[in-house]
Parts: sequence; C-alpha cells; structure tokens
Amino acid sequence: MSNVFKRAQHKRLKHKQNSTEDVICEKSRQHSEQLMLRFDEVINHLSEEEDVDACKRKLQELHRHHHRCFGDKHVSGPNER
Repeated sequence: MSNVFKRAQHKRLKHKQNSTEDVICEKSRQHSEQLMLRFDEVINHLSEEEDVDACKRKLQELHRHHHRCFGDKHVSGPNER
C-alpha cells in the first residue's frame, strides 16, 4: 500500500515540475522578445541618427536596461556562480 502512495507522490511531483518549467520557459521567451525589440529600436535609431551623442545615450540606456533586467532576475554571467 505504501508503494501506491509513493508512486502517486512521484507523479504529483513530476507534474508540478513540468508545469513550472513551462511557465518559466514562457516568461523567458517573452523576456527575449522584449530584449530583441529594444535592440531593434536601438539599431534603427543608430542607423537614422547622425548625432553621435544621441547614439551614445541610446546605447547607454540599453546597457542599463539590460543589466537591470538580469539583476532583478538574479541571473549571473557565464563565469559567475
């Protein structure tokens, strides 16, 4: 009888893990799309704008936004642990 309960508990755990991963993947995909849109905006701005200072400001804004996004999510770089 205890074997039946262990199997049921294992199934519930597996189901919970699978559903959580789907939510995380969806959020990650949405974040990636937002980041790509920001890159598109910056690229368009840089190709149209001739003012070097305005281009630098736009790049700095993107850089700050990028670090804020990953800092809020506590994502580390490839060499950080």
